[in-house]
Amino acid sequence: MISLILGGASSRRLRLRLVSPAAAQPHVDASRSHPHTSVVRRPYTVLLGIPLTISCFDPEPASPFPQDDSAASSTVAAEGTSTEASTSSDEPDGLSSSDVAMTSSISGVSEASSPSTSDDGSSLGSSSTNGDASQEGSSTGSVGSRPPVCDVDEAIPENSLFVAVDGRAEGTGSPEDPVVTIGAALELLESSNANTIVLAEGIYAEAVSISNDLIGEDGLQIRGGWTRADGAWLRNCSEEARDRTLIVAPTATQAAVTIGEVVQGLVLDTLTVRSVDDAPDAAPGSDGTSLVAIAVIGAGIDMSLVNVVVSSGNAGDGGAGSDGPPVSGNINGSCSEGRSGAAGEPGESTAGVFGTTGYRPGNGERGSDGQAGQPGTSGGAAATCIVGCTYAPPVDQGFQPDCDPTIANLPAGTCGQGGVGGRGGTPGIGGGASVAVFASGTTTVIHAQDSVIQSGDGGNGGEPGAGSLGALGTTGAAGTGASCTALSACPPEDNRLTETQCESHATAPRNAAAGGTGGAGGTGGRGGGGSGGDTHAVVTIDGARIEQTRTNLRAGEPGQGAEGAADGDGRPLLDAQL
Repeated sequence: MISLILGGASSRRLRLRLVSPAAAQPHVDASRSHPHTSVVRRPYTVLLGIPLTISCFDPEPASPFPQDDSAASSTVAAEGTSTEASTSSDEPDGLSSSDVAMTSSISGVSEASSPSTSDDGSSLGSSSTNGDASQEGSSTGSVGSRPPVCDVDEAIPENSLFVAVDGRAEGTGSPEDPVVTIGAALELLESSNANTIVLAEGIYAEAVSISNDLIGEDGLQIRGGWTRADGAWLRNCSEEARDRTLIVAPTATQAAVTIGEVVQGLVLDTLTVRSVDDAPDAAPGSDGTSLVAIAVIGAGIDMSLVNVVVSSGNAGDGGAGSDGPPVSGNINGSCSEGRSGAAGEPGESTAGVFGTTGYRPGNGERGSDGQAGQPGTSGGAAATCIVGCTYAPPVDQGFQPDCDPTIANLPAGTCGQGGVGGRGGTPGIGGGASVAVFASGTTTVIHAQDSVIQSGDGGNGGEPGAGSLGALGTTGAAGTGASCTALSACPPEDNRLTETQCESHATAPRNAAAGGTGGAGGTGGRGGGGSGGDTHAVVTIDGARIEQTRTNLRAGEPGQGAEGAADGDGRPLLDAQL
């Protein structure tokens, strides 16, 4: 280790990783600090433009994360190169191994820092399992960024099958004749007795499915971090190695890797596993599409992620609802007050939930129909009336002439009928969820080491449809026939009564009053909005769990609910309850 003291009133110590300018002086990696050190004075020259005093401490034991010289060392004396340093409080020169290195930017070199922090600046925490779903959680140190122990001179693994993007579909899986897909290598496992699949750098766009019958007693490793050039296989130990070998889901409805029940001893090593980048938005009335990069479904699974990046893309928005259909027609009923029907209630909305096989979006409910309008008020009443008088001369001597009444039955005026209610709008549909790793099943365990697991954004909920207008009520109809109010009786019998006098009492007919107009039907209720979709780096359910070592969990933005529906959940780690 090297303690570098900057001159001035306010002194600071920095730990540096330096390359000795003289061939006889050995390389010293000062970022790996240990309590057991010995001081050695050496004449280093550092061009920083400030007075320096350098004390060298030979570290022991070795770091658990060795790197090749090109990645681990920086030549400080040369202009335009970077120096890796870690700030420290004023403590003794023998710094403890718990101190954490930080990479600073010098002469325009990009800056990265560790321990890793979340976007709000909070620490990512310590090594954890499912105890605290709010933690992005991993151990102190360079979180998820350093490769594990790697040897650039590593020999080609024995008992292995080989896969390369430029391989052959009918290849034998040997180093000289690799197959072109991981699926093809899995098919060769049983006949080859291999326990390792070696992947050359490249993009493998396929849905890899691993079941228990493919794995022998020695387990199965699927390893990236190898380059293939001119038939030679070479180990890549750089930090970018895992970014250069990718398993990518071919469609939005498939996980890149699916692991079945009772799979034991599976290791994914130095890889990137991804879903598609963006799910398509759903058609009207359809669920938002959820994205999963790795699906671990079944009891008794034990697998490991070592130096792996797992990422799911942005989930799809939920489909929109449709407006209620137009209505027509009326409801027959007894005459009433002719009031309009009440409007329908808007639909409720539900939150999305996880089950043992995945995510069910939170859909709205259909709005209720509007109520029918009331019939109108009553019209004129029915009656039996004298509407005229008819002269009847006497038929015999001694009788007086008659003036007989003409009787009419008058119907009442009818009331208008109420219009039918409008139909409720259909609901908006919930957005899909983005989940990098989904694990379901009792006693299922995922061991994540030196990895990054991150989810994209949840899908937004779909907008609901509006309710349709209710139908108008009908107009009341008038009664038919003569009025009864102008004539109460015909003249009485009288010898002096003439025919003209009798019949002159006839009246002109008058209709009874019409009833009131019926009320319009109420407008249908708006449908419920779709809820926003969740986003989680890891979801465990039904007894599954994840154990993390130097692993970073990151969640995207949860989807937004529509029309008052709930937004999605955005915790990096969710231990879902059934």
